[in-house]
Amino acid sequence: MPRPMLNRLLAACSLAAGLAITAPALVSTQAHATVMVGYTLDQRIDAAEYIVRGTVVDTWTEQDANGLVWTRVQLEISRVFKGPQVDTLLLSEAGGVYGSAQTQVVGAARFSVGEDLIAFASTRGDDRVQLIGMSLGKYTVRLDPVSRMQVVQRWSPPGGQPFDHRFIPPPTDASRVLLDDFEGQIQARLDLGWDGKPIPGIPTERLRRTNKIQAGVK
Repeated sequence: MPRPMLNRLLAACSLAAGLAITAPALVSTQAHATVMVGYTLDQRIDAAEYIVRGTVVDTWTEQDANGLVWTRVQLEISRVFKGPQVDTLLLSEAGGVYGSAQTQVVGAARFSVGEDLIAFASTRGDDRVQLIGMSLGKYTVRLDPVSRMQVVQRWSPPGGQPFDHRFIPPPTDASRVLLDDFEGQIQARLDLGWDGKPIPGIPTERLRRTNKIQAGVK
């Protein structure tokens, strides 16, 4: 195998291992790698260093030294549930197009400017703030056309089509989650604290440092 291709393959596999979160597959023009880890909502709350609500004010792509493309997402923060009080937060999500380079990540979150969202994130390699569980760590806040109430919803367009938060299909009755209820779930878990159970890929030291600890947990 030619060395440039081998280097890109190793870099892609290293990135996939570093993500250590849910997600089906990392795909680039040169490599395929898979990491399968599922997180419950409580685990995402416990694992996150940042849980914030914010508006996407800008997005762009950059290419790292390994040739992998990253999407950067600038958030203007309106509420902090967990983590330091910040006015802005820069998220990084693996994948995107930069010039002639392209990195495709199945399961990655998609963003659009003006989108109101709740993000669960933590600091990863190179001090990147990344979503917990990729698309599982991002919920779009929107007005439900049926209930006329604010809801939270996860959705990605099929087949790599462009993403625009204004055109997300409305949730079904079974999948409708009201924003107030979702925020209540987050706050209830934060008030209760971490249960002491390990979370794959998350250092125990960080879980203890960033969470209230439930009574009886050693």
